[in-house]
Amino acid sequence: RLITGDGAAKYVNTPETPLYHKRESLFGINIAKETIKKTGNVFLVEGEFDMITPFQHGFENFVAIKGSAVTREQLAILKRLTNKITLALDGDNAGLEAAKRGIDAAEYLDFEIQVVTFEEGKDPDEALKKDPIQFKKSIRSPLPIYDFLFSLALSKHPGNDAFSKKNIADEMAPFIGNIGNPI
Repeated sequence: RLITGDGAAKYVNTPETPLYHKRESLFGINIAKETIKKTGNVFLVEGEFDMITPFQHGFENFVAIKGSAVTREQLAILKRLTNKITLALDGDNAGLEAAKRGIDAAEYLDFEIQVVTFEEGKDPDEALKKDPIQFKKSIRSPLPIYDFLFSLALSKHPGNDAFSKKNIADEMAPFIGNIGNPI
């Protein structure tokens, strides 16, 4: 990994190797697993620093995905520890897309899924450094997954006309169609 001080990337990703598979790895799971069991919840973040910084401030049930998407292999590891996942991924488009893909995989495994969004900072690392009090408020009030998806669709299609409503329905339909619970 490479840490830079000139505003560039925080680190350089480790490449896949025959022995190291990102889709099967969760950074920090070894030190977070007992707290995850105890709290019944895991905060899933994108980068190593998004796990390390909260951990340094006493938030011990954070783990980081490896790669850019939440995978079924990672979720299978978490399923042994909890039935509840709180996604706290980056607020950029890549993070939102990773959240959407993660929702599909987590729904398949029947997780209770919530999403945290941060007003300050693009990711948990930045948000905690900028405003620790707001960070705590954010992680204490996550949105249920379908509320998050609906608000995301509404922000993309804010009009009250029939076309906007159709676009919202088109975005929500795949997620609603994947709900395994018949109720």
